[in-house]
Amino acid sequence: MSVIAQPGTAKRSGRTRTARKSKGVAVALFFIVTLLIPIEWSIGPLHLPPYRMVLLVLTLPCIALLFSGTKGRVRTVDVLLLLHGLWVCLALMAVHGVSKGVEAGGIYFVQAYGSYAIARCFIRTPEDFRRVFRFLLIVVAMTIPFALYESVTGKHLILDTLRQFVPVFTPALKDQRMGLYRAVVVFEHQILYGVFCASILGIVFFIARGGKRLTRAAIPIAATFFSLSSGPIVAVFCQVAIIAWHYLTRRIAMRWWLLSGVVAFMYIAVDILSNRTPVQVFISYLTLNPRSAWNRIHIWNFGTEEIARHPIFGIGQNEWINAPWMSQSMDNFWLFVAVRYGLPGFILLVLAFAALFIPLMRLKPVDRLIGDYRLGWIISMIGLIIAGGTVHYWKNIFCLMMLIFGSAVWMLDYRPERRPEEKNPATPHAVDTGGSMTPGRRRRRP
Repeated sequence: MSVIAQPGTAKRSGRTRTARKSKGVAVALFFIVTLLIPIEWSIGPLHLPPYRMVLLVLTLPCIALLFSGTKGRVRTVDVLLLLHGLWVCLALMAVHGVSKGVEAGGIYFVQAYGSYAIARCFIRTPEDFRRVFRFLLIVVAMTIPFALYESVTGKHLILDTLRQFVPVFTPALKDQRMGLYRAVVVFEHQILYGVFCASILGIVFFIARGGKRLTRAAIPIAATFFSLSSGPIVAVFCQVAIIAWHYLTRRIAMRWWLLSGVVAFMYIAVDILSNRTPVQVFISYLTLNPRSAWNRIHIWNFGTEEIARHPIFGIGQNEWINAPWMSQSMDNFWLFVAVRYGLPGFILLVLAFAALFIPLMRLKPVDRLIGDYRLGWIISMIGLIIAGGTVHYWKNIFCLMMLIFGSAVWMLDYRPERRPEEKNPATPHAVDTGGSMTPGRRRRRP
């Protein structure tokens, strides 16, 4: 795990080696725009917002491109995530029959694998990666004035304006915390807006340079605050904590193993000292509202009982058994996957995440730039994974999470272009990417 550390402090090798961008990145940017359009269209029983229309068109071509090998070699994560999507379709058909299973499973498949495949196929270089997340940062910054307006007035300015011309969804009921209304801006729920803003913190911090890092990071932090949602704020807190650990322990060789040991020790200590399970304790402290924390503990208890009753195919889209005073909402993404699609679906998804995380953490970056991008991506994903224990990712935010997940696969294939002088054997320029990740020195001509 030590390879998660930022590479050496030598100067970057220059933009000429990393400024390549693929033409297809425009497809990824267009897809992100559709995720932000709150229009509701339906064809018969099918709910087709703009982003689903794009996914229906692009998913199969992207899968063909991905498995043709033209977008880097096919990797274990590609196969495992595909199997996860296919299992979901199979589980829904087993529970509901072929017709409904194909319809519901197909929507899940294009949202999960289609979003991943778009990133996998069209984010292929450092410049692509930088453009996508700079664009997301700009969008988050643009939402802040509207979020502030909503927090003070309780009025949904964008949604109410669009509703005069096109059909848009009705957002969650207005709710106040700390004397402010919780903002949604263009999303269906306050949690979705908060996750959208929080999801990019780690990445935008590390794609920025020098003093710009703090100002860039302040944008998603401020925007997330206006959602006043526990899950997104937990995601922000986790990312800030890991970034702080990165800087405070940068001189310690085994710092990431040390952090893992600290987390494991805390888990064991809580398990021994508390009369509640560690999961229940952490959930209770990772929420802003005590009532919400108590509800999430009940969600965990009833949800795990549901898994025990339906371990293979899950319950599908049926209602789960819980207390009469509880809603059917399940504010735990990972638990939701296991309850609805069975343990095989959950395990395949976890294995897919591990199949990308482990190679990236073992990767020896070719230069400091790639090391920064990788570290930022890992931190953002850790924030999303931890927050997923207290919120459910659905609709466009689920697609965004899968897009972010797929946006890092190019790092495993990336090889920088060599400058003309480096191609001349008379002027070699070796870069050491070994365990210490310190750049090599330029050799002098004899």
